[in-house]
Amino acid sequence: MFKHPHTIANAPSISEFAMTEEEDVQLTPLSEDYPLHLVSEFKACVIGDMLVYKLGAFITDLNAQLISIDDNQVLMKIGRRRFMPSWSGCEYDRPIEIELSITPVDDSGTHSTARRCQINTCIRPVGWVRNKAGYEQKVRELIRSLKSYFMAD
Repeated sequence: MFKHPHTIANAPSISEFAMTEEEDVQLTPLSEDYPLHLVSEFKACVIGDMLVYKLGAFITDLNAQLISIDDNQVLMKIGRRRFMPSWSGCEYDRPIEIELSITPVDDSGTHSTARRCQINTCIRPVGWVRNKAGYEQKVRELIRSLKSYFMAD
């Protein structure tokens, strides 16, 4: 029976084909004073005004509240406070603020005709965090979700 050499079952390690969940999203603390303010960045392709529609879909699907919008910055909040947080079923349905800074990227050295933009994210909790590992997992999920909405690399 033929076994294709490029399958996960035949790979020397799973990292040959896919990164682990921790590796695909790089998070760095904003500073030592704010270790839970986690920063990440990625690049996305911009075609016309599609960036606005992609962001609108993300906001709608996550029931996010827009706090402020500037020319190149968006601040939104997802989640909500609960009277009894332990009853919510998930520790991290708690409020989290997401700040996006969008800047154009100069791709003049490439042969691509599509415009690209750099999206810097800063995600911070609203209130206390009791479970740091759970919070970081939630932040990674949000970044992965953002990257999929923006079709980023």
